[in-house]
Amino acid sequence: MGASPGPDEGPEQRGAPALFFSRSDLPGLRKFARQGEANVIYKRILARAEQMCRSGSNEYVDPNRAGTASGHSLSYWLETLGLAYQLTREERFGEHGAAVMESACRAEFSESSRAMLMRAFAVGYDWLRSAMTDKQRRAVEQAARKHVLRMLAAAAKKPRWMPYHNYMGRDLGAGGCLAVALQGAYPQEAPAWIKEFEQYARLWLDKGFDAQGGYGEGTYYGIWGLSNWVLFAEALKRSGGSDLFAHPHLRMVPHFYAMNLLPGEKVFEARNDAYYLGMYDPMMLCLASEQKDSLAKWLWQRCGHSESPFVIVWGYLARDIEPSSPVESGEPLSEQFTGTGLCIFRTGWDAGDAMFALEAGPYRDITHTQADKGHFTFYALGHRWAIDSGYGNRQHRRSRDQAEAHSCVLVDGRGQALCGQGLGVNGKVVAYEDGPEFGYVLTDCTEAYNRGTAGKPGLGLKRALRGGLFLKPSHGAPAYAVVLDDIVRDDHIHRFTWLMHTDSLTRITVHDDGFTLNPSVIQQYIRTPDEPQLAYGPGACEWAFEVPKEHDYVLWAAVRVAGREVLTSDSFFVRVDDGQPRTWHLPGSRCRNWIWTRAVDRTNGKPFSYRLSAGRHKLKLQLRESGAQVAKVFLTPDRGLGPLSPTRVGGILLDATDAQVTAPMERAQKPQRPATPQMRVYVNAEAHVGYSYTSFGEHPRLHAWTTGVNPKLVCVLLPLAAHRKQPKVKFHRADDGLRIVVDWTSRRDEIRWAPGPLGKPTVHLSEATADTHAGAAGMGLGPLRQEVGEE
Repeated sequence: MGASPGPDEGPEQRGAPALFFSRSDLPGLRKFARQGEANVIYKRILARAEQMCRSGSNEYVDPNRAGTASGHSLSYWLETLGLAYQLTREERFGEHGAAVMESACRAEFSESSRAMLMRAFAVGYDWLRSAMTDKQRRAVEQAARKHVLRMLAAAAKKPRWMPYHNYMGRDLGAGGCLAVALQGAYPQEAPAWIKEFEQYARLWLDKGFDAQGGYGEGTYYGIWGLSNWVLFAEALKRSGGSDLFAHPHLRMVPHFYAMNLLPGEKVFEARNDAYYLGMYDPMMLCLASEQKDSLAKWLWQRCGHSESPFVIVWGYLARDIEPSSPVESGEPLSEQFTGTGLCIFRTGWDAGDAMFALEAGPYRDITHTQADKGHFTFYALGHRWAIDSGYGNRQHRRSRDQAEAHSCVLVDGRGQALCGQGLGVNGKVVAYEDGPEFGYVLTDCTEAYNRGTAGKPGLGLKRALRGGLFLKPSHGAPAYAVVLDDIVRDDHIHRFTWLMHTDSLTRITVHDDGFTLNPSVIQQYIRTPDEPQLAYGPGACEWAFEVPKEHDYVLWAAVRVAGREVLTSDSFFVRVDDGQPRTWHLPGSRCRNWIWTRAVDRTNGKPFSYRLSAGRHKLKLQLRESGAQVAKVFLTPDRGLGPLSPTRVGGILLDATDAQVTAPMERAQKPQRPATPQMRVYVNAEAHVGYSYTSFGEHPRLHAWTTGVNPKLVCVLLPLAAHRKQPKVKFHRADDGLRIVVDWTSRRDEIRWAPGPLGKPTVHLSEATADTHAGAAGMGLGPLRQEVGEE
């Protein structure tokens, strides 16, 4: 392996890293890693590196088996060992990493693993090269060359995922990074490789992102693709190549994420096969460093939750960038992302602010998309009132990628054409504008209902138009939204069902004119401190309960993932009575906030089921990973009914207060919160409307149904702060169209929808007076303060 270094001789003296930091950066990088928040992450990285080298530990990495590992595992191992080696100068980390890399030379190249396999080789070769023997180095270089050539050969066939799909950044970015790493080993070949990868990198930015920085596959896959793309851009620039960070679309990416950030939260919108997630990769720190972008730095500090070694590396490089919030950065409060069809209106980024979004854009071949044209979301006063159901990619009518999983309208029980796994639908934004009093967007979703890609037939509607209004706060009245639907199948009467999906812990009250939504607040729960060494420990929480009669029971729980890394804090061992423990992996990517979720076997997707006799039983959730939390448990004999169902027949609800807790698990109590806000939802149509709600997976779904040729459905979404007086809302339908009057204490709003196909409504705002309140019942108008809308 070579002679051990002297006291002042480290790896930087025997082969310096070059792709992401240089020999001159190492002293400052070491100092940075021992300070503040970076030191917390650095200590964990070192602890993991120790475990990887220690035979018999839970995280030991056997070099003899590394060749069969996944690309993700290999990348995780080599980045951890590589940074530990560079910053500590300890040969054991380098030698173990070099042995793992040598074994990885035998790894097979598959489409699912190629990106992370190439990333592992690029970073590992850069950070561990000085610890390798000549034999190891040659083996790694030859294997890496093979992977680069195979990636370029695959790209040359112009697969369907070009030019929009995240593979363009994820796979080709990793390949480009590896090509840059191999310049010294293959000086004759590498420049041509790099040039080709650079062309693909530019193509993805040109086509996959719009001028406002919006990515067609949404926030989740934007991070997924950019995570490796920025590795290539950074390595390319440091090697003296082009500056891809100067691309105008890339410069707008922080704007896209800022606009998609939920008010008062640390997560982004969940559209387009996404989850409610923050920054799970530190690529935004790289943008902050390379683009001198203060907003990017703020986004990472607000939303970042990763323990990747690149948090240390890019955190150091961005150390002098002062974070700047969206308000301080001059971010607008509304945006139309022209390439994706996403339109967003908001009042700000704090917990008391509101955000309304509606989307109807084109489908890009083979990209992740869903049957959600015209789907709206609404967040206000610190709560998720109208949500996106999240990831779903199954081409199944009841899955999350279909219209049934979104706040859309069904016609005779059917929604938009089938989506998922390469199928999509098209929509378009017909009109968009933003003014001082309100924002407005009109979408045309007709094609989405009538046909999908690959010849998938749809319903055959005459038209499906959806308009959205976002009324801005003024004169003591809060922000709220109005959604207008002009949807016609033919000249016959049909059943129309308006849907709205809401947050998992929401309590719903049904009225004769709509719904009231109240958030359930978790006050007491059971937690484990977020310490990696506690994983697989003895801690547990246990409930004793009575079963009224013998039956098969399934398990639900209100859970949250609170660890720094989602995938290392999202599981429990579950044991009923004296049965064998079962491993339950929570849907970690969906439960950074509290959610109700069913215990499911990850290997087959089936719910955990327990045959319980009448009498007394025990349920134990035992520590498997630190950071997983639980507040309530629900056992039900009906697989179709969860804790959110309005009729929980035969269910057994267990609370954190009733559990016996064993350390290091502990009971936690949140401070008493002030009174919570609520959302009043009014749904109105030409004919009588019926109202109900059901469970959709882990959250409730509101239903409002009516019949007609064109019911002209309209909903008013009113988020109300605690103790705020509800306004009077009146709907008046006549020959001259629909008139909606919302009477606040201090302001009166009138919205008019003229007869005929949906056009831009007119909005009249007036200051409230005693006369206007007295005339509200008769729909009389008060003196207008201002009129905005059509002349």
